[in-house]
This record gives sequence, structure tokens and C-alpha cells, in this order.
Amino acid sequence: MKAWRPAGKGLTLRFATSNKSGFSPLAARVQSSSLQESAMPKVIKAIHAHQGLSAIALTGLALVIGAALPTQAQAQTKDQETPYIGANIGLYNKYSLDCKNGAPCDLTARAGGKVFIGQQFEYLAGLGLEAMAYGISSGQGTIKRGSGEEAGWVKQAGLGVYAVLPLSYGDFSFKGKLGASYAQGKATYAAGGSDSKWSFQGMYGLGVSYAINKQISLNLDYDNVGAKYGAGSTRVGMFSTGLSYRF
Repeated sequence: MKAWRPAGKGLTLRFATSNKSGFSPLAARVQSSSLQESAMPKVIKAIHAHQGLSAIALTGLALVIGAALPTQAQAQTKDQETPYIGANIGLYNKYSLDCKNGAPCDLTARAGGKVFIGQQFEYLAGLGLEAMAYGISSGQGTIKRGSGEEAGWVKQAGLGVYAVLPLSYGDFSFKGKLGASYAQGKATYAAGGSDSKWSFQGMYGLGVSYAINKQISLNLDYDNVGAKYGAGSTRVGMFSTGLSYRF
């Protein structure tokens, strides 16, 4: 074991040599007992300075992340604020009609669908507006005619506007809808003749969408709409699916 002490006191380095040819430094040790007290404050200050730099770096990183999150949220809100259009095909359309006195009855319309356009508004807490035009083919049952009832068919079509409350979760979005329509109901009587009428009606609905990408979404909607047709009125629930495009 060899020892070497520099000109200044307080620091001793010890080296171990191997028995083989050549020199191999196996250990270098600083004797703490020989470290002067005057060096300790410098070490402590250096450590504190290092901790201060780390704290500054971590704080800066937190500020960058914190600034990025609102930016992403604003970007997502901005995307959702752009207008969208879409079209759905009715999968299941059921009328609310009576079936009395053995009259033929088929409450399920064979066809239905809608086209729609809408937009969300950040200044309205994310609420949106959606306008649609729809049409549903005939359902068969017992319908009113004057003061009586008889067998026949009813169909309806109309224009409507919804207030939409959306809720997003990842690539999925859900919405509740409440609004009003201006609709035409038309009744065709089995005994002959027909009646039709335009009227304002309340309507409501639900929807779920899956974003295929930033522009195109796959939609599944339920709309409950009503119409008058002369002496009577009816409602129909339409389940539909289709695609929408966001600009």
C-alpha cells in the first residue's frame, strides 16, 4: 500500500499495487478524518446549488406540461366547434297506433331516415344545435277518422331543430337531444280517402358516436317524433345509423 499526500494538508490518497508486473489502481479513498472543516461548507453549498438547479428544472418541466394540457383541451374543443353534416338510415321505426276490432296491424315502418347538420358552441358550455329533415314510411293500424276509427295507414315527414347536450369520452361521444319539429302526418284509410296535416310537435332523442378519425364518425341515434294527420295524431320512434363528417 502506497500513500501520497499533496502539499496541502487534509487530503490523503492511498493506492494498492498488485503483485504482478505493472501497476493497477484498485482503490482510491479520501480519508474523511483528514478533511479540513473549512472544506465542508463548500461541499454543502455545492449540494444546495445542485438541488436548486434540479428544483428549477422540475418547475420548468411542470410549467411546460401544464401549459400543454390547456392547449390540447382548447384544440379538442376547437375541433368540436366545427360544423358537421350527416345522414342516417332507419333500422327500426315503430309507430304508436292502436290495433282494434281485428283490423290489420303492422306498427313497424319498413323505411325511414334523416339528414342533419349541426354545430357545438364553446360559449354555450358545449351545447349545440342540430337541424334535421326526416321521413318515415307507413305504419298500419286503427286510426281516427272524424269522430270514429277505422283501419288505415299513417306516415310522416318533417323538419326539426334540436338543442344538443354532448358528452365525450375518448373516441366516443354521447348526446341528449330536445327540440321541436314542423311535421306532416298523412293518413290513408282502408275504406278509401286520405287526410294530412302540418303541425308543430315536440321531439326528443339520444345518440352515440364513434370517431373513426378527426372528420368521420359512425353514429347510432334514436329520435322520437310526432305528427297530426287530420282527426288524430301519432308518434314514431326511429332507431337509425349512419355517418357524419366534421369540417
